[in-house]
Amino acid sequence: MPVIYDSNDGAALLVGGCVLLLLQMCLLGVDPDAGLHAMDLIRRWGYEAESHDVTTRDGYILELHRIPRGRDDDEEWSDSAEPRPAILLMHGLHGSSLNWIMNLPEQSAAFIFADAGYDVWLGNCRGNIYGQRHARIDPASRAFWDFTWEDMADHDVPAIVDYVLNVTGQPSLHYVGHSQGFAIVTAHLAASDERFAGKISEVFGVAPVWTNGHSWGPAVILSHKRPYYEFIVKHFGSTQYHARTTTFLSTMAKYMCVLPGVNYGCGLLLESFGGMPTLQINYTRTSVYLASIPAGTSTKNCVHWAQTCHRGTQARYDYGETRNWEKYGRPSPPSFNLSHIHTPLHLFWSREDWLADDTDIRLFLDQVDPSVIKSAKIIPGFNHFDFIFGTEAGDRVFKHILNRIAEGGTNHVDYVPRRYRTPAEDQALNAVFTHFSSH
Repeated sequence: MPVIYDSNDGAALLVGGCVLLLLQMCLLGVDPDAGLHAMDLIRRWGYEAESHDVTTRDGYILELHRIPRGRDDDEEWSDSAEPRPAILLMHGLHGSSLNWIMNLPEQSAAFIFADAGYDVWLGNCRGNIYGQRHARIDPASRAFWDFTWEDMADHDVPAIVDYVLNVTGQPSLHYVGHSQGFAIVTAHLAASDERFAGKISEVFGVAPVWTNGHSWGPAVILSHKRPYYEFIVKHFGSTQYHARTTTFLSTMAKYMCVLPGVNYGCGLLLESFGGMPTLQINYTRTSVYLASIPAGTSTKNCVHWAQTCHRGTQARYDYGETRNWEKYGRPSPPSFNLSHIHTPLHLFWSREDWLADDTDIRLFLDQVDPSVIKSAKIIPGFNHFDFIFGTEAGDRVFKHILNRIAEGGTNHVDYVPRRYRTPAEDQALNAVFTHFSSH
């Protein structure tokens, strides 16, 4: 006798499944760290935390977070000792200061540097959850969201660096930038601002993005919508990038990604935007990661990155020929002269990273003065997000940064730009990179 499917059975199964899911969510609750403010998350692990507001020259108010000492440091002794060297950590696109403190203390960059004796400052750029205030402009207006990463380079980075040095009394600081965080300091250094360059002891780029013409994966597929978003920005102005969708996804992640099994799916989704899953992230904390990612930016900023991906070179925002003449006095946007950079650079990247692609990084290295490249280390088996969320990032990335600082600028690779290399030298250079990727 044939089995007759009753639609009511399907409805009953759906309702029953939802009830079971709700019961499981009620029993498990949510991860107490998911959705926490950065200050609360720092204190949750027993570290001292401070909040500071910085106002940029164009009026954006950015909230910085500071960890002035390690968890086990005696406060009285620490205050009477020599000032701790300052280190500034800057997040990437759609990120925030939370990116550096979301894992366990022994895995999170901010806590590792604090326990190693550094005065740690966590930066935030305009548009993310800690950068949505302005001295004059309403954040609900389109005028507030009329910015890209070049405005972060022109205004946010110098304002933050000046503030940190003013508070700490230090003459310079160490800068660690993930992804876009590397691009914005690079752009400002390329502007030939010698006064600013003297304030940065050295720059450490982790999964560093400059050009992304060879990037691929879901993020690049989304960039193909560039003409549509360019049209919207040109004729209607910029807005917060998918604000309602971001809020919905963050809320769903907080409650759903804590469930057994679902947490792996959430982790794989996050990793898929930065490369093939490498099983480096802590899947029990995916609800913590995704409750705060994406952290907010402007549509115009995403269009700017899509333009970079499309043309394969880095330049200021392309408004179209007519507007470019008005803004830049030329038909195309001006590019950045990387030969102006004289600050020591240390780069850490992976060939498994789909966003900070190996080819793009080598093209960057070919454009800078070889003498400024102090280390160029390939980390095997990392995708884009493993550099901040990977459980091995502490040992394989952040402790290497501490060693580089301690060595005081010792060269770890003699990089010869491609235009000067013979085929034999090319082969030798690849051998050098392979050597450093295993050390």
